[in-house]
Amino acid sequence: MKRIISENYHWICIGIIAVVSFCFYSYLRYPLLNSDDALIVMMAHYYDFPHDLFFWNQSRGGAVVPMLSQVFIKLFHFRAVTAVSISTYIILFVGVCFLSSLIRNKNLKILLAVLWFLPFQRFIDITRFYIGLEYAVMAIAFYLINKLWDADKTSPKAKWMMVCTVITMIIAVWVLYNALFSIAILLVTLLIYNGRRLPHGNVILFAVTGGIFSYFILKFLYSFNTGYCPDCNKINNWENIMQALNILCLRYKEVLLFQTGEWFVSAHTYLCLLFSGTLIWFLIRNKYFGILIKEKWIVFFFLDFCAFYGIHLLSNWVLMNGMGRWYYVACYISLSMCILLIFDRLNEEKKIKNLRFALYFVVFTGAVSPVVTMITHFPKTLKPMERNAAELKPLQPCGIIAEWWNAYICSVADPDNVLATPHQDDDGYNRNPSLAYKVARMDTVYLVKDMWLESFPNQTEQFGYTFKKDGQDFHIGSWQMCRYIKKK
Repeated sequence: MKRIISENYHWICIGIIAVVSFCFYSYLRYPLLNSDDALIVMMAHYYDFPHDLFFWNQSRGGAVVPMLSQVFIKLFHFRAVTAVSISTYIILFVGVCFLSSLIRNKNLKILLAVLWFLPFQRFIDITRFYIGLEYAVMAIAFYLINKLWDADKTSPKAKWMMVCTVITMIIAVWVLYNALFSIAILLVTLLIYNGRRLPHGNVILFAVTGGIFSYFILKFLYSFNTGYCPDCNKINNWENIMQALNILCLRYKEVLLFQTGEWFVSAHTYLCLLFSGTLIWFLIRNKYFGILIKEKWIVFFFLDFCAFYGIHLLSNWVLMNGMGRWYYVACYISLSMCILLIFDRLNEEKKIKNLRFALYFVVFTGAVSPVVTMITHFPKTLKPMERNAAELKPLQPCGIIAEWWNAYICSVADPDNVLATPHQDDDGYNRNPSLAYKVARMDTVYLVKDMWLESFPNQTEQFGYTFKKDGQDFHIGSWQMCRYIKKK
């Protein structure tokens, strides 16, 4: 028994870390859950295959979590928010398992789980945003490629692994088309590290046929995508790039000068900078770059980090969204893997021992940063947002009309009895028009004032229907609301 535990203690630790993360950051438990998250819950609740292969009215993002959630909703009759929480963490856990296969040291595998499930506050969206899910799927391909590298390419097992690699990459691109960039970088890296030798004939055959097969499969999948986003693929001009850099510099400045009010985030940022500088100095001084550059996975993740940092500077869509930190989850994952692999490959070097303890300290202090920030800065509570939505029960059944960030989130606890939609002037955020008109056809609706109205009007028109104010406004859950009755 002791031998089994000693050999597998890292899996026990990874499981515990995943459970702790679930208790703080899953859809069921996260205090800062928003309407972007609630959209996924509602998609799971109303799921319609194959029309819901992509997120409602969006031109990107495969709805892998709503699809997987159907297992728990249909078979076990779980609420949508519970099913989505479990499904997300299953995918994330799979990602950690396969990514950890690239790391030899068991303690570093545990650190990977901490970085993944308990990330630094600025990258907490890895636990819900589909960039994290994309890398979780890509991790399966990394594992297969690593197994294939020195394997006999003519064996039936190797051929099946090649097929699975192609299928995994197709799924990753469906989850988020940004995976195409990572795949391109990976292929170039593998070709370079294959040396002067041509790839094995079977590898070339599977690569070519897999590429053609992937093209037609993805073209078919995207035929179900009804969203249209002309700005999503626009490239920034020089002026836009400078604007993006100015936004990033302003964000860095605010954090470094403790201007955000998040003192723990600022302090940890200095800690990360000090650690990064020390690590670079250590590698240069001891001339370890010659050793590390021979490792294809270190080079791949470093190139992936650099590529996405540049891609986000060039992306007009990222700029339009204020250079949101959730986009940089890709950079966070790649840089984290790069650093862990460096420590893993230099594990036998005695000189790196003290620096390894510094790594542990940086990672574990970063792990508590989201909770500290929520308690001390915003929202100053750990009460799950799902519980706020559950407080709307006395109003059920009801329809709710609000600004985007206060709309779908109201439905997250009980989509059957609380129907919500962004108001008609928030048209760009009306992800499901049929749901909007379903709300508007109800005889009684509730308007949410927050981030939309200065005061409740006596009468309002929404989606072709006129509603008249009925009674005084009141506070419930996290929202200021007022009841309205449809005017006949």
